[in-house]
Amino acid sequence: RKKFILEVIFKRGGSASSFLTAFSSGTDTFYWYLSSDQVYIQNYESATQMELKSDAKLRDFSAWYHLIVAIDTTQSTDTNRVKAWVNGVELTWVSSPRTYPTQNLDLKWNTGSQEHQIGHSATTYSQDYFARAAAYDGLTMTDPATDGFGEYDDNGNWVPLNVSGKDFGTTGFLIEGGAAFTNGTDSSSNSQNFTKGGTITDVDDTLTDKASDNFG
Repeated sequence: RKKFILEVIFKRGGSASSFLTAFSSGTDTFYWYLSSDQVYIQNYESATQMELKSDAKLRDFSAWYHLIVAIDTTQSTDTNRVKAWVNGVELTWVSSPRTYPTQNLDLKWNTGSQEHQIGHSATTYSQDYFARAAAYDGLTMTDPATDGFGEYDDNGNWVPLNVSGKDFGTTGFLIEGGAAFTNGTDSSSNSQNFTKGGTITDVDDTLTDKASDNFG
């Protein structure tokens, strides 16, 4: 609850974008989603304990985004406690709201009493396409390239890497591929399978452009 990494590979499908949530009756909640096209992350327990929104706006509905958030509340410097990257580039946070968690705070993620959800926030279902949703319990990060989550190809395009061999910790999971999302199947060794809610459709997204042509 102090140290973990969350990851999604997604393409926007509508105005509602929710990634990973730990939810309990709308009071004690960990949220990670898009708000007004900006990456938004919040932890709420009786009061707001963490609230950050990115300067960057993810407005491209044709692009796949590789989004990673690394949290480590044990860090002595508050700005090192929450970091995020999109397609290998570190995000910066707007000046307000900008509330970093206090040192050694236990967040609501990985709380046993919280229902953990993918693509759902309170009563809103995400309209996005997902290729990967993953959690790494106890893992820290320098940056996605250094830690083997992705790399730049010869044209400078960000390419996510295979993470199946990584350490997912005790409560981590890896939901990857259309069939896995349709069935909620965790391919890590933890068998943290999810139960489907709402309507999930397995779609093959055929690439019509190539990184070699400086697209994609």
